[in-house]
Amino acid sequence: MSETAKAIQDLSKTGDELYGKVCKVTAVDIESKTCDLEPVDGTGELFDVPWSPDTEEDGMLLQPKEGSMVLVVFIDKHHAQICNVSELDKMHLTIGTVEFKVDASGFMLKKENENLKLLMGDLLTAIKAMKFTTNAGPTIALINLADFEALEPRFDNLLKDV
Repeated sequence: MSETAKAIQDLSKTGDELYGKVCKVTAVDIESKTCDLEPVDGTGELFDVPWSPDTEEDGMLLQPKEGSMVLVVFIDKHHAQICNVSELDKMHLTIGTVEFKVDASGFMLKKENENLKLLMGDLLTAIKAMKFTTNAGPTIALINLADFEALEPRFDNLLKDV
């Protein structure tokens, strides 16, 4: 290493080393996107540790489950960030106008004003209302209507609209 590179490296040292700890989540604050944590090594409890590097924007948010284990990286003595989670309560991903949310009740996929659950509901409604013209005139009933009606609660159970 050159003398100049070594001098720059020495000047940039702050005395703080980047390190990580495994911790148990003791509390989750959804509004501030932070957690209170108990390190498994027995050191002092950590408060208000963010689970997202930018708590104002969405991007990808992994909301830790209370009681789960997380990996915390310390940027310096006073600032930490959750960087990995063993169990989630919710995941929320936003890329441009596309939004994807997952929790224990199902998932929601949305692009702009279009939502997968509502789209599937509209599709099933249109299928159930289908009528066809035959040589003897229009049909009066969809023969397999019950099959499509049976699909509706299955989609409702899987998909969310918010």
